[in-house]
Amino acid sequence: MIVPSEKKLSLEEFYKMRKGNNQLLEYIDGIVFMSPSPSTFHQRISGRLHAKLFNFLEGKECEVFHAPFDIELSDDNQEETKVVTPDLSVICDKTGLDQNKYSGSPTMIIEILGPSNQSHD
Repeated sequence: MIVPSEKKLSLEEFYKMRKGNNQLLEYIDGIVFMSPSPSTFHQRISGRLHAKLFNFLEGKECEVFHAPFDIELSDDNQEETKVVTPDLSVICDKTGLDQNKYSGSPTMIIEILGPSNQSHD
């Protein structure tokens, strides 16, 4: 579901919009997407995948993170920074990791698709 806006937002405007907002919002090409709360089935899948990845990666350099955790994607070839919140992310290069997000390209992103998120995930 897209949050209505009359114009594309800048990254700064997006972060201002999110302050004090409890909804899960993503920012892609200046458009803000709102994700509904996940279903019980979705949570079961996500939880089981997280547990398997956590156990597999234990003692290794990589780490698995579950939503809500922001990933800021940007590089020289992209016009805009994208802020996404995948269901699961595996991060091995921790240089882009801070207290609230990861800036860079994770080693792996897992998105569990459902009827409400197929159009932009």
